[in-house]
Amino acid sequence: GIDGGRDCSAMMRDLFAPFGIWLPRNSARQAESGARVSLDALRPEMKEQRLLSSAQPFRTLVWMPGHIGLYVGQWEGQAAMFHNMWGVRTRLDDGREGRAIVGRAVISSLRPGAERADVDEERLLIERVGAFTVLGGDVSEK
Repeated sequence: GIDGGRDCSAMMRDLFAPFGIWLPRNSARQAESGARVSLDALRPEMKEQRLLSSAQPFRTLVWMPGHIGLYVGQWEGQAAMFHNMWGVRTRLDDGREGRAIVGRAVISSLRPGAERADVDEERLLIERVGAFTVLGGDVSEK
C-alpha cells in the first residue's frame, strides 16, 4: 500500500506470516500457493455453492483478477470473506462509473454493495471471482 496503507495481498501476507506461511506479494501469485480450484466457467450462484461446499474457513483464499481475500465461512447461508477493499463500483445517473469508497479491511459477503440502488451488479465481487485456493491442503466436497 501507498503511504503505509495496506492493500489486499499485503494484508493476506501479513495475516499468514505469523503462522509460518509465506505468500508472494501479488494476488495472482498468492492464488497459486495451494490447491487451486477454478471457478471461471461457473455462474455466480454456482461459484458460491462451490465455495460453501469445498472451501475451508481461514485456509482458503478467494481470488479474482486484481483482488484477494480470505474465506471465513458462511453467514446467513452466504459465503463470507475477510478482505481489504477500496470500494464498491456504482453507476452514476449519467451512466458513468462511480465508486462508493470503503477503504478498509472488512468481512463481507461476495456481494458487498448489492443493497445499494446505484450498484453496478455486473461488477460485484461474485461476478469476478475466478478461483479459490486452499493453503496447505487439498480440496474435497463436504
